Amino acid sequence: MSRFMIYLTLLLAIVNLAYAQLDAINTPTGDITQGVKILVTWKLVGPTTQAGVLRAVNKDTQASTTLSDTLDLNSLQYEWVVNVDPGSYNFALNDGTGDKFSGQFNVVAPKTPAAPADGKAPADGKAPADGKAPADGKAPKTPAAKDPKTPTSKTPAAEPSQPPKAPAEPDTPKNPK
Repeated sequence: MSRFMIYLTLLLAIVNLAYAQLDAINTPTGDITQGVKILVTWKLVGPTTQAGVLRAVNKDTQASTTLSDTLDLNSLQYEWVVNVDPGSYNFALNDGTGDKFSGQFNVVAPKTPAAPADGKAPADGKAPADGKAPADGKAPKTPAAKDPKTPTSKTPAAEPSQPPKAPAEPDTPKNPK
């Protein structure tokens, strides 16, 4: 009977080594903003050959978002670009023996861009069509005015009512104090 117990103990030890023994999932601190990259980490007892499944579980709705279903548990970390709606969450990490949960953390929406520090709007009052400033930082060029004395057809050109304005220099944001 004692040999049976020894073999049984060895068999259980070998089977145990095939599965990861997840010790802890670290909980992010503070609010986490949507779209940012964070590092999710955990601790294992011993190496494993089994892939893990990492999910973010919404505490209010119980909706689950799979972050990785082929997670290398031996890496002890996973880079995640936060892609869930704002709310309270837990990580659920399945190491082959069932889900282990982190503590609760909060995901928040990104803050809207602040107004320019100087409070001034662009000179023409409009934002660029693509929302981006020119790469050189200068105002876009306007077409040159035609010489009113050089007609392009048999009809004489009309005199401009006002001389063309030079493009305004773009405002550069000032550092807030």
